[in-house]
Amino acid sequence: MPARLRSVLVRLHRWIGLTIALFLVVTGLTGSVLAFREPLDRWLNPELFVVPIERGGAPLPLAMLAQRIERALPEAEPIFLPLHLGPGQSMPLVMRPRPGATMPLGYNQAFFDPHDGSLLGTRDSGASLFERRTTVGFLYRLHRQLALPAVWGSLVLGIVSMLWTIDSLTGFALTLPIRSNGKARKSWWHRWRTAWTVKSPASAARRTLDLHRAGGLWLWGMLIIFGWSSVMLSMEPVYRAVMSRIVSFDEPRRSLPIIAPEKRDIRLGWQDALAAGRDLLPEAAARYGFTPGHESELALDRNRNLYIYYVRSDRDIRDEGGSTGLFIDARTGGLLAVSLPSKPGAAGNAFTQWMYGLHMAQVFGFPYRLFIAAFGLVVAGLSVTGVLIWRTKSRRRRNREMSASILVKRSYADG
Repeated sequence: MPARLRSVLVRLHRWIGLTIALFLVVTGLTGSVLAFREPLDRWLNPELFVVPIERGGAPLPLAMLAQRIERALPEAEPIFLPLHLGPGQSMPLVMRPRPGATMPLGYNQAFFDPHDGSLLGTRDSGASLFERRTTVGFLYRLHRQLALPAVWGSLVLGIVSMLWTIDSLTGFALTLPIRSNGKARKSWWHRWRTAWTVKSPASAARRTLDLHRAGGLWLWGMLIIFGWSSVMLSMEPVYRAVMSRIVSFDEPRRSLPIIAPEKRDIRLGWQDALAAGRDLLPEAAARYGFTPGHESELALDRNRNLYIYYVRSDRDIRDEGGSTGLFIDARTGGLLAVSLPSKPGAAGNAFTQWMYGLHMAQVFGFPYRLFIAAFGLVVAGLSVTGVLIWRTKSRRRRNREMSASILVKRSYADG
């Protein structure tokens, strides 16, 4: 690397790093905890997530469950209904105001016993760090939007994510050796190899520099992945604008039009939509070339006047749930489209699924969750060491300037 270019990159890396350091410390530490978000939430709130296993038997029919939900919470409706629950697992629902409701709900999640439809409890998931029911949800809101209103939090973190991606690229470039004048005794690789190691013994300042540089190098690929996936999650239009120039996407939910409120016509109930999905699945699987597994969930999209019947299939990438979706007309029960997580000719679908799965620790099972928990701590540590390096260099620079000033004053006094 030419010395002049290196000087520019040093300044860029320094000021971007200082700008986003606090944000990365917050998101790194919260992300470390959230790698185990679901089991931690279940451990803290068993009264919401666990029902007695001895009840056994099959859950109530979906139509009956929907009636019990409406009876218990007439002012709200679920966004989706889970179709695949394990033994002793409650039915967690994300809730929104029912059309025509005028009062705010005061909660956004509800939990039901799938065997009898009884309400186990509700909560505003991100309300407070200091309430047991909402601790994990608050950490998630802090991680995703800095506990700010969604629009502002996403905007701030979207900008931070783009800066983080740029900073990771410049940080990598700064580890490369300065261009040799042709008389260097050591090879390029031998000179770069130093950047991958932590010198010992060494001063505290040197160890801090080595930890920052070597840690960033060894995990550089993950830093890029998490920086860019953070852009995807917080500032999706930017992500789409860039990725659509590189790969193709085939996502029906984006291509299907939003229906004007006065033209929406939800004729099918939850049970009818489920029956339609089950009837349409064999033909859709044969036509689109996927092998279906278990049902995952049934979602209602009022804006587009449709239901989405999600199943697990051999096209899925993430560990949990099912991302293969059948889009069903909520008026006629006909098939509108099929969404596949991975599809020939639409590499963007698979790339996005991988980005999401890697960021949310939903691939490679429990070992990867452990890795992400440690990675979050490393991200926070890299930010802290970066600030320490800047502070040390600033202090040395001030000391040199003070020494130079004293020398100048002495020369004038002697002269």
